[in-house]
Amino acid sequence: MFAVAYFIADKLLKLLKSSPQIRAIVLTTLPNLVQAYFASLGDFYTWELSKKVFGKRSNTAWVTLMMSVLSPWQWFFSTRTFSNSLEMSLTIIALNFWPWELTSNPELHQNCRDTSEEISDIIDTCVMLDAKSIKKSRICLFLAGTACIIRPTNLLIWFSLTIPQVNVLLAKNPRLFIGKICPIFLGEGLKCLSLLLILSAISDRLYYHTWIFPPYNWLHFNIAQDLAIFYGANNWHFYFTQGLPQLLVTYLPFTLIGLCNALVMPPNDIRFILTVTVMVTVGSLSLISHKEVRFIYPILPLILIITAPIVTKFFTNSDPLARKNVRSNSQNRSLQHRFLLITSIVLNVIVAIYITTVHQSGVIAILPHLRKSYEVSYLTDDGSSLLPKPINNKTTPYVAFIMPCHSTPYRSALIHPNLKAWALTCSPPLHIPPYTVDRLNYRDEADRFYDNPVEFLQREVGRKGREWPLFVVGFEGIENVLRQVWESVDEKRGNKLKERKRIFNSHWHDDPRRKGDVILWELVRGSD
Repeated sequence: MFAVAYFIADKLLKLLKSSPQIRAIVLTTLPNLVQAYFASLGDFYTWELSKKVFGKRSNTAWVTLMMSVLSPWQWFFSTRTFSNSLEMSLTIIALNFWPWELTSNPELHQNCRDTSEEISDIIDTCVMLDAKSIKKSRICLFLAGTACIIRPTNLLIWFSLTIPQVNVLLAKNPRLFIGKICPIFLGEGLKCLSLLLILSAISDRLYYHTWIFPPYNWLHFNIAQDLAIFYGANNWHFYFTQGLPQLLVTYLPFTLIGLCNALVMPPNDIRFILTVTVMVTVGSLSLISHKEVRFIYPILPLILIITAPIVTKFFTNSDPLARKNVRSNSQNRSLQHRFLLITSIVLNVIVAIYITTVHQSGVIAILPHLRKSYEVSYLTDDGSSLLPKPINNKTTPYVAFIMPCHSTPYRSALIHPNLKAWALTCSPPLHIPPYTVDRLNYRDEADRFYDNPVEFLQREVGRKGREWPLFVVGFEGIENVLRQVWESVDEKRGNKLKERKRIFNSHWHDDPRRKGDVILWELVRGSD
């Protein structure tokens, strides 16, 4: 999807004969715009699913939307181009097309009659004989399958979502379930799976120029090779003690109450099913050593829906499931605990603004500065294009990033193909068997630098593939080491290290290597 946007934009820019500066701005901004669109879909369909759960005119549906819009984590993460962000949007959209009518309260669905008929009759009239419902199920299966191809762990959501509903259907009418529902859904599932596998295989073939199956590679990398742990291991309770608090911030107390309340609801209630899904997903991911908050991000909309009625009941004097009408409209809008409400909203907004515009902002802001500096240096006289080769020694990189890997967007923000750069890597030990002494003692490039910065710079920089660049980007903590080594590379020539740009990055950081400002240094070469 992002590649298509890149391709179309690039063709249009070439057709319009745009300048390199305009092209760089468009191509670096475009991915964020595409992801912002998917993020907005995530908010919208969270609201839509909430309306399915609580009713179209329910105050709680609006509360769910406001909670999503005011969520600091949504501000921080939803527009970032991580696969988890797209996974979240695809998951919540797919859930809107899920056949909730099979098991849930029919009064909450317009497609079903507002009566107390037996569930077998509801299934027969509302789903099995409704071509529109079959079409919706196909959309759901296709989107869910796409999310699972992007992130195989998304299967946990659909597995935990399906099991409770299967149990309800088997208890109500096993003959109808086995005779009609299973064949239809298995058939539709096989069709969607086949189509997705074909599309995935073709796109991967076009990109990698060989036939591969990414989900297998993912399983081989993370399970067979056990390489995920190489990027960090956390305690089993990480998601409960750190992950969920970061996702929810001020919503956390209400969420705990909502989860407890939902667990005692009937098994055909959507909130019970969503709660089981949340708990199974978080519990399963807790068994994996490598944990990141973004791994549980796709269930955030589900948690907001579970939490919304508790928030509604606490801050208003109305029933969370009550629908709006003319007579009760003024009552529904009556608020209580206003001080806590205003405090929560203000706190959420402050946290959201801080983590999106202040915290770790330097590692983002330095890249446009670098790119513009390069454009100024290497533009042709008429300003219409960049020089095909640098005007200096063509083997000299323009910039090196001597900082923990993945600290910056790196090449995706530098854009220009001729802008030579290198960065410290953290490549996993693919060549070393798991559970061996060599694997335990393996140190990647970034580790080796921070283990002994002076030795690393003296031995590994200035060689082929790691030539001394014109500029270095790093955190302020490496300045003394960098100055010491660079100025001693050739003492007769009188090399100097000059600070060209300093940008604030963060007030605090849990990684000591990333503390302080981000600095751009120029490596000034002395004369012979």
